[in-house]
Amino acid sequence: MKKRFFWGSIILLALSFYVMSEPMALRVQVTSNSDFLVYAMPFEFNEKSVFSQHSYATRQWMSSVFVGLYERDQFNQRDYFPVLASGPPVLGINGSDFVSETVSMRFNITLLQGLLFSNGDPLTADDVVFTYQMLLMPAINHYDYSTWAYYFLSNDSVYKLNDYTVVLELQVSYAFYYSVLSVPILPQEVYQPAIESGMTLSDFENDPQHFLIGAGPFMLFESDSKEVIVTRNQKWAGIPPSVDGIVFKQEDKESAIEQLAKGSIHIMDPSYGFEKNELLSYDNVKDEFVINPSWQEMSYNHIHPVFGDTAQQDAFIGQTYSYGNESYTISSYWADHGVTNETLRREKARLVRQAIDTVIPRKTIVKEILEGIGSRAATIWPNVALGYDPSIQPRMYDVVAARDLMTQAGFNYTELEYNPQNDTYTTFFFNITTLVPLTSYPVNNWAYLMKEQFQRIGIGITFEDGGSWSYVAPRTFYYPVADQPIPLYDQGGYDVMFIGYSGGLDFDPFGLYESYSWIKDGGFNWYNW
Repeated sequence: MKKRFFWGSIILLALSFYVMSEPMALRVQVTSNSDFLVYAMPFEFNEKSVFSQHSYATRQWMSSVFVGLYERDQFNQRDYFPVLASGPPVLGINGSDFVSETVSMRFNITLLQGLLFSNGDPLTADDVVFTYQMLLMPAINHYDYSTWAYYFLSNDSVYKLNDYTVVLELQVSYAFYYSVLSVPILPQEVYQPAIESGMTLSDFENDPQHFLIGAGPFMLFESDSKEVIVTRNQKWAGIPPSVDGIVFKQEDKESAIEQLAKGSIHIMDPSYGFEKNELLSYDNVKDEFVINPSWQEMSYNHIHPVFGDTAQQDAFIGQTYSYGNESYTISSYWADHGVTNETLRREKARLVRQAIDTVIPRKTIVKEILEGIGSRAATIWPNVALGYDPSIQPRMYDVVAARDLMTQAGFNYTELEYNPQNDTYTTFFFNITTLVPLTSYPVNNWAYLMKEQFQRIGIGITFEDGGSWSYVAPRTFYYPVADQPIPLYDQGGYDVMFIGYSGGLDFDPFGLYESYSWIKDGGFNWYNW
């Protein structure tokens, strides 16, 4: 039987200028008579606690051990379906949708009866309440504590009505609430004594066999940094797995490919980052295109004096902030040039952003840099996500139209020096510095491609590759100063940033549009358009 090798197709978004991080293999599958499925990854397995599963590798294998009230159904368009729950959640209690000043959404959930953890302990409403309340304990130091504190006001936000019915109250309305209702449920009998005795995170890490007890289809058999083995959980209440166990093993790429060809490895993780046609030398490998909910974008800092969103900028114009040894005062190029009307300033800034968007050579990026594995798009939504609108089309590449937009904004090209040989300007209306994390070949290449495009419309550009997230993150997502906007590049922030990540199936644009997020502690004053 032929093995099937799946390539990931990607999304190239317009104003958010998305390209694929690299042609990505989603899955390699092979039919085998072995009782164990072997899954190869390029990572070591160094996290052994449910409280510290930061890494992608940890989440992959732990998802076979732990399950929540609901999970996605891979055979039904990935809609959520009940696993530990007996049916869908009921909004409100006893048919009432009443909410209070502190409760925006209230869910009534009934559990299946007779559920067991892999150690034989019964799973009841007490375990569900305990799990959620444990996530809300700062002392536990859960890796995603801030998320749960955002959704739930306090421990009292989760409680039981009886042994098989729980109530969860969210203090914010959330369209994708199923993800909040899908937390892996833990056995209270195992964890509560440990927590009350003052165990630390390292204590849980040091004894995974005792604490990694779930109600999923598999259970932990043994583990070290190179290999994790899970075996079938005989107490699992769902459809029995078709294999006796899964071996998650760390392998380098070359070795994994060799073992794949021999049939001793059955799945290679997408994080290996296959290149197109890399496996064509293997006769029994076939490739296919699949949808991948990820993208790349070019994001603007909206305190930029020329293309910043002056509707928000006006509230800060003239204010001075300091960061490190630098200070910066927020200003508007348009206000400095006598444009006193806020609406007109905002329109001029929008015209500049639109001009930049019009010189994105999307077709070239897809054809030449992505080797055809990609598509143009016009919104930040991946085309597999809820909310994607296929009727919205990206702007076509047009340098003449882009220059006309810049002229409409108020710039005069007769003031610049022009080089007819490559249709670029050698002097500029203004200059920017871009931030490009060195994460992938395609991102770096289309970012550099944009240098000439910027110069064609009179914008000078300097590249700062950054090198790693340790350099990029403090300037962007994790800007360390609360309650003030992220500055421009010269003051420790950024002007324009190229970045990519996964939006997922339930893409949540929280932080991208709300004005209150503009100066949020996390530093979300960057927008896609």
